[in-house]
Formats: sequence, C-alpha cells, structure tokens
Amino acid sequence: MFYLPTGYQLFEGFNCYKTYSDYKSWSDAREQCKRDGGDLMVLESERERSEVFPTMYTSVGYWDPWMGVYKPEGEDRWVSVRGEPALSSWWRPGYPDNTADRKCAVANGRGPLWNYRCAHLRSFICEIPL
Repeated sequence: MFYLPTGYQLFEGFNCYKTYSDYKSWSDAREQCKRDGGDLMVLESERERSEVFPTMYTSVGYWDPWMGVYKPEGEDRWVSVRGEPALSSWWRPGYPDNTADRKCAVANGRGPLWNYRCAHLRSFICEIPL
C-alpha cells in the first residue's frame, strides 16, 4: 500500500507533487522537499510539462516557483537535483544566461526554465518519485 504524504497529489503515470506558497530560498525549499521524502520538481518530459505542471503552477498563485535545476558551485554546467544534465529543451530562449549570481532555476507558467538568484525567496514545487 502506498502512503500519500499530507498535501501531495498523485498524478497517474507520473509522481506525487505538492506546492508550497510560502517563500523560501532555493536551498531552503530543497530542504523542505527532502524532509517530505522528495526533492524539487524536475520537468522531465513535455507530457509532464503539459499535464502536471499547469495544475501545480496554479496552486502556487502564479508566482514562478523554484524547480529542481541548478548550477553547482565551481562547475560550468546545469544539472537536475538528480544529477542529470539539464536539457537545452528545458530552458526558455536565451537561458540560462549564466549570470554569475543566478545559479538556480524557476519555471514560468508554460514550464520553460530561467535562472535566478538562489537566495531570492520564491514559492516551490516538491516531487516524490513513485
């Protein structure tokens, strides 16, 4: 039997997701997701972007939330919180712009990512893999 953590929604064929409307830095948001047993959401497919993300985005009040993509300190590449390289198809045109202090990703309402300052306070979406 699968236990669905409090506040999480199960999307059949995907995972479990929860939005947090309280604002946290990227690292604090990630820690909250880990306490829940998951991590920040990573949009892995166009299908997830079109079927899951719009519902979750609406729940955070249309404030572009933190996502599980970042540029590790001292590295010149973007990765997901799962350690996978960030795909170029994940980004909105012109991003990531590699501005020195913008090393964490947020997603707009259609799902494309853009990079932002990690210390900024934003809403976020957690994901627990099935």
